[in-house]
Amino acid sequence: MPTTVTSGTYNNYLSIILAIFSFGLLLVKNRGAVLDRKSTLIFIVFTLFLLGQAFLLQANSLELVRYESDAILIFLGYQIHFRYVDILFKFEFLMGAIYGMLLPNYYDNRITGFLTTSPTNFSLLILIGLAYFLFKENREIIDWLFILLGYYLIYLTYSRSILLAGLILFAYRLLNYELKKYKQFKFVVFTLVTLVSIIAVYKVLPHLLTIRSDGGDSTRTRTYLIVSLFGNLRENIKYIFFGFGGGASYQFIQNLLGTKLPPHFDILVLLYDLGIVGSGLFFLIIKDCLGEKWKLCLIILITGVFHNLLFFPYGLLMIFILFGSPKFNVRTVKLE
Repeated sequence: MPTTVTSGTYNNYLSIILAIFSFGLLLVKNRGAVLDRKSTLIFIVFTLFLLGQAFLLQANSLELVRYESDAILIFLGYQIHFRYVDILFKFEFLMGAIYGMLLPNYYDNRITGFLTTSPTNFSLLILIGLAYFLFKENREIIDWLFILLGYYLIYLTYSRSILLAGLILFAYRLLNYELKKYKQFKFVVFTLVTLVSIIAVYKVLPHLLTIRSDGGDSTRTRTYLIVSLFGNLRENIKYIFFGFGGGASYQFIQNLLGTKLPPHFDILVLLYDLGIVGSGLFFLIIKDCLGEKWKLCLIILITGVFHNLLFFPYGLLMIFILFGSPKFNVRTVKLE
């Protein structure tokens, strides 16, 4: 079975440093009050669950630390509320332009921007910024320039799924905001959007799906890993409730292929490693954060799920910094 080049690496220490820094920042900001009673209870139960895996299943301790730090990053990223989040995303885009266009970094013949080895993770960071600029309150003309720059940077990475997610976000913005904003032109705008969408499906979509020369191998590799991992879970159904233990999915793939390669489907990774109970607690942490924003956030989260978001602490933190930003406005329009 063909396999593609592995891009991106996970650093446990970086994840821990980000979690500690974020926790300290939030302590200072909230003068010691970080978690409410409900959130505290969820974290305590989730931590006890991971400790149980460590003692009962002899799970990989570093992988358990990764899950704990990921959960911390999710909550803290949402609570921080950076005052200068606008500058943060603009800086990322400008650095992306420098290292994606002027002084380009390449890995496996794909642009990685300001990252070292992962074009996909770079494009995911740009997608997070795109969501911010598309749904930002009081958007300015210069923000449209950053939106155009963002789409072009994603195109340079040849990341098909993330480019499609970016187009879905743009269509979502048009249909849920602009149509309701200009009700008198609703029919005209809807007709134009429909026509453009039809043209995109027939003309643009085929090009996007074939933008990578090794796209077929990449898709087959991921499908093979997901099917194999799910098949092993089904054959050992007794682990469905409490999982095989942190890091077990990663180890299974390594034993299967003889090389370290994440399965590119975080939901299955969570279910395999932590089971229904641990996965449920992890999703409760996410739900506790998002509230009414969850429908829009789902587009970005689903995209990240297929690109090893659990192994990308900086991206995970940036996603929830975006979701927690008061300027990321999804409250003015009722989401159907």
